[in-house]
Amino acid sequence: MLQDLFVHVCILVTFIFIGGVIFKNTSENTAKQNRLILGLLTGVLGTLLMAFSIQVDVETIIDLRHLAIIIAAFFGGLTSSVICAIIIALSRLIFSPLSSMMLLVAFTSISIGIILGLISKLKITYKSKWSIMILVSTLLYTGLLMIRIHDVNNYLQIVIYYWSLSIFGNLFTYVLVMYISHSNFLFNEYKKQATFDFLTGLKNVRQFDHDMTNLKLSNKAKGQFALMLLDIDYFKKINDTYGHQAGDFILKQFANILRGAFPEQEKVFRIGGEEFSILLLNTKCSTAVLVGEEIRKKVENHKFILPDLKEIHISISIGVTINHVADESKEDIIRRADIALYEAKKSGRNRVCCNC
Repeated sequence: MLQDLFVHVCILVTFIFIGGVIFKNTSENTAKQNRLILGLLTGVLGTLLMAFSIQVDVETIIDLRHLAIIIAAFFGGLTSSVICAIIIALSRLIFSPLSSMMLLVAFTSISIGIILGLISKLKITYKSKWSIMILVSTLLYTGLLMIRIHDVNNYLQIVIYYWSLSIFGNLFTYVLVMYISHSNFLFNEYKKQATFDFLTGLKNVRQFDHDMTNLKLSNKAKGQFALMLLDIDYFKKINDTYGHQAGDFILKQFANILRGAFPEQEKVFRIGGEEFSILLLNTKCSTAVLVGEEIRKKVENHKFILPDLKEIHISISIGVTINHVADESKEDIIRRADIALYEAKKSGRNRVCCNC
């Protein structure tokens, strides 16, 4: 029995690790797809746990297939748990002689999938949710054992084994999946912090430098792109007059304007306190200037709300340039844009200047 349990544990560890790798990079856009994949993956896991059952005695084998359904329900909700349960049920019917008992086993598995999926919707702590799932699934499969085993004494012995293995398996699985989940959470948080500005949600200066380098090394821009540097006029005065919290409010609202003007967020960056940049692919200098002028007008006409609900108007200065030759360094391109930005400030601010 210990050998069979060891195989069970190895299968669990392998699939949980694979799942952690598959779902390391998750987003709202892939949530539905991830639930389907999780349901399929845990369904295969449950099938393997059945295939490598634990031999309790000469006539009785048990398995921990309900762990697969719990994982599916816990992380994927009703959709994942039902898919997982259906795969397990079909596997039982396909690979076992068809009988009324096998139909009952399949029905029980699907029922557990539905019940655990509904439990996943409860607004309770993770530990409480997992514990309830353990209790419900183990009780239902215990009832199934009662129907299959008619000898009372043998039944009690099997139940003790089953509950002991179930408790061990669930505790082991919970610790492992939570560890993997926490590791993935930290991975995504560190990745986000390394890529995005914490205040505005735009990509940061590190990502700007990365994208500029890649743009120079790739043919994505087909040899031409425009760079815009934007600076909020008299931002220090705003901080000194209204406070740094008000300055943060201004930065967030300004970032929203840029995000609305460029739905593809990867084009917009915050590269300094009040300084932002925009990369425009396949864009001529004259087009970039027109785009800059549109942004300048939007900002000029926008009412910015301060923490005390007071409304103020601000302006921005913009410097525009384009790349000249294929082997031109990114530093030269940025320097030209910076010269154009300086000219916009020097000539009165609230304007767009180009250095193409």
